[in-house]
Amino acid sequence: MVSQKENKRVRILEAAKVVFSEDGYHGATVDRIAERAGVAKGTVYLYFSSKTELFWGVVEYGFSIIEESIKKAMEEIDDPMERIEKGVFSFAEYMEKNKELFLTLMYEPPSLKIPEMRKRFIKRMRKIQKTIEDVIEEGIEKKIFKPINKNVIASVVMGMVRGVVFRNIFLEKGKNLKEVVSEVVEIMKNGILRKEEE
Repeated sequence: MVSQKENKRVRILEAAKVVFSEDGYHGATVDRIAERAGVAKGTVYLYFSSKTELFWGVVEYGFSIIEESIKKAMEEIDDPMERIEKGVFSFAEYMEKNKELFLTLMYEPPSLKIPEMRKRFIKRMRKIQKTIEDVIEEGIEKKIFKPINKNVIASVVMGMVRGVVFRNIFLEKGKNLKEVVSEVVEIMKNGILRKEEE
């Protein structure tokens, strides 16, 4: 059961997620976040010491949910290609349903001139990418995939998926996400699966 304290913290994070996505890091104010969360400004500072820490709290909150979603999607699947497809779709689906979080995670931290935050952001992104890399490595070891550079392939796939989500949110609303992600996975399959003669 979620405690009242944790529930209030989540309310603040959910409010901050929306405000940061609408106003950007520099335009967002703790006053507006507190108002949206339905708490006093002082209450926000009981949980987060500064706007920077609150912003990072949103980033951590988002990444934690995404990592758990990908992990759950890949559970109990033996085939490496199917695991990648399920994990990638889970990532894309969550981001499309939470566009405020998508905007906050993917566009704000890389642009901030705060070295420590950029380092922490890159570390969290690498953790998600490593999940894909590990499955690719397993596929190579099982001779299902070609002996490819797992780091490059995982990075390209994640970049393509982020592009697909961006397109679905802003350019082609209503497009079937599963179909589009399947196309990305199909491109990946053609590039990394071993042919029978190999």
